[in-house]
Amino acid sequence: MTEPRPSKIKIMADYGDAYAWDEEGVGMGLEENFPDIPEVKKIEKELKEWAGWFGQAEYEDPKFPWDEFNGKGRSLAVRLHQAIKHTGVEVYYDRPFEDPQKDGIPEKIE
Repeated sequence: MTEPRPSKIKIMADYGDAYAWDEEGVGMGLEENFPDIPEVKKIEKELKEWAGWFGQAEYEDPKFPWDEFNGKGRSLAVRLHQAIKHTGVEVYYDRPFEDPQKDGIPEKIE
C-alpha cells in the first residue's frame, strides 16, 4: 500500500539541499509522490540544483542575489503547481529563513 499524497507542498530552500516540505513541515521528494507526472521529475531536478545554490551561499554577504534566487524558486513552484494542480495538492512558495526579506507568510501559488 502506498502512502497518501500530501495535501500541501511548500517550496523553500534549506540546509542539506532540502527544497520541498509537506503540510507537517517534513522534507519530501516530489517524484516519489507524483511518479505518474513526468514533468515533476524535470522540476525536481531543477529544484535540487536551486537548493544546491542555496547550500553554497554566503547568507551574510549583502551581495547575495536574494531577488534572483527567490524568483527562480517561485518560478519552479509555479511550474510544479501547473504540473500537479489536477491532483488538488496546494503549492506554496516561501523565502528561506536566512533571507532578510522573509515575512513568515508562505505565498500560495495559484
